[in-house]
Amino acid sequence: MVLDVNTPRQINSCVALANGTSCLWYENSCYQITGTTCSAITGADLNHNICFSYNKGCTSLSDGTSCQDYKSTCEQYSGTTESCTQSINVKCYLYNSNTCITILNVSTDCAKITGVSLTYEICQSYNLGCSVNRAKTACVQKAAQCSGYTTNMTNCYQAGEGLCIASTSNDQACVPALSVSTCETVFLGTDNYTHDNCSAIKAGCTVNGSTGCMARTCANATGFTFNHDNCYSWLKTCTAKLDQQWLHYHDCKMFRLIIYLMSKCNRGSVFSVQFYLYQKRM
Repeated sequence: MVLDVNTPRQINSCVALANGTSCLWYENSCYQITGTTCSAITGADLNHNICFSYNKGCTSLSDGTSCQDYKSTCEQYSGTTESCTQSINVKCYLYNSNTCITILNVSTDCAKITGVSLTYEICQSYNLGCSVNRAKTACVQKAAQCSGYTTNMTNCYQAGEGLCIASTSNDQACVPALSVSTCETVFLGTDNYTHDNCSAIKAGCTVNGSTGCMARTCANATGFTFNHDNCYSWLKTCTAKLDQQWLHYHDCKMFRLIIYLMSKCNRGSVFSVQFYLYQKRM
């Protein structure tokens, strides 16, 4: 349906009919938005909410360039990255790069979701019955308890009860991560040791080479620019060790210093203060 609006003022009024039906200005005409005109809505950074606001029969393409008809099932979409987005009920998955599917049966469908650097949250977005394997390369059926992964330790990462780890370095059993007492007893399986994985399991841990986890210390800090804020975030007892002119000290009483551009130092305090030092024989 084309509505009669031609002047700039009328163009600005091309928003909605009195009955609430949305309107769209397209090629110098105002159109009543219907399910058959979703593809006429084009632009940049379009998303589901924008397309849906024009008409409840529309959703967006994944690249944000256009809207498309909102399908009732994922299987009704064509097997392309752009169109396989979400159905009325669920998020859709592009399987084998050519088939749009619903992750419905968790015992068979979760494993169809594969990729690089998958997360538990990504797997959950397709079906709440899915989790992620510990290599982060595929989704798996989520077990209620960590012990449910013992027969397949490659899936030992997160269960309904929380994060999971191996009980020993030889993958004897899958147990809750809450049972771990030290960073050195965080066992994640071969090729799964990274800083992010170690610290996710237990706060204050980092990776020890490629074969284990260890406790963070000031000496093993790595992966960021060394300044006080970053060092303090790494470990609350750390600060930055800079060049010979800029240093950090923890106790003002310990040094006889000439302080430049410093208004005061609370004598006896143990907070970290940054000083600019002149060379001076004591």
